[in-house]
Amino acid sequence: MRALLRRGPRGAAGSLRHGDLELDPARREVRLAGEPVDLTPKEFDIVHVLLREPGRVFTRTEILERVYDDDFEASSNVVDVLLGRIRRKLAVRPGQSWIRTVRGVGYVLFNDGAA
Repeated sequence: MRALLRRGPRGAAGSLRHGDLELDPARREVRLAGEPVDLTPKEFDIVHVLLREPGRVFTRTEILERVYDDDFEASSNVVDVLLGRIRRKLAVRPGQSWIRTVRGVGYVLFNDGAA
């Protein structure tokens, strides 16, 4: 069941776009304002999860379950570290952020208008 959840809804193979952020799952490419963003495989997977439902808050547990295998035992710190890296890679301008922390709940992808 978890494997099916990780795959996402049918038709998830097409490109996803939110503002200037675009993800092509078939090519495993992320572009911001047309420029490629160099992400590790796990960073890519997290962006893919968030970009499927922009504006939805995902808990650390949900992200872990969708990105890692069932056998992987990780502390919640893994998600925090990866999201910190993703934020830095997506920050084209100082203070710009694509990922917001919802304190005590999780993370959400949004467009703050700076992109």
